[in-house]
Amino acid sequence: LVFIINGDIFVFYISYEFMSGLVFFVMYLTSNSRGAVEAILFFLSWAIVGSILVGIGVIYMITVSQTRLFNEILRWQFTPNESYYLFILFFFGFGTKLSLWPFWYWLPRAHVEVSTGMSIFLSCILIKVCLYGLIRTFSLVGGLVPFLPFVFFIGLGIFDVASRLINQI
Repeated sequence: LVFIINGDIFVFYISYEFMSGLVFFVMYLTSNSRGAVEAILFFLSWAIVGSILVGIGVIYMITVSQTRLFNEILRWQFTPNESYYLFILFFFGFGTKLSLWPFWYWLPRAHVEVSTGMSIFLSCILIKVCLYGLIRTFSLVGGLVPFLPFVFFIGLGIFDVASRLINQI
């Protein structure tokens, strides 16, 4: 809500990371098995990697444009190289919390091991907020969003899942 009112990219980033941290602590406090703790640690390790990548992108955008407001960053013209690297940072940064291949290995395990309510929260809230953040930051980068990485990762994900299903008994 604060993010929508202010339009501040830094507030959005801090709120997003705060929510991820709360998810980690609630998952840890409600876990009751070793498998749940392992799933939570997988989530934490991928979340840290994603947070670092998104943080680098946000700090770069704030530093270059010298503003924290979305509307003012939208007016800033990033070079094609800057747009490409920011796209990669945000794609992989948010991809760790989305169910994008190859970053989705923590997700099925977490859904199985944590409580039903936390599993619903992961599916309904966390992933949707990550997708919104990904789309919102792509709009800031400007230009056309390159769909080739999406197609490539979707194709690899389909191949990976199909090969696992063939070997499953």
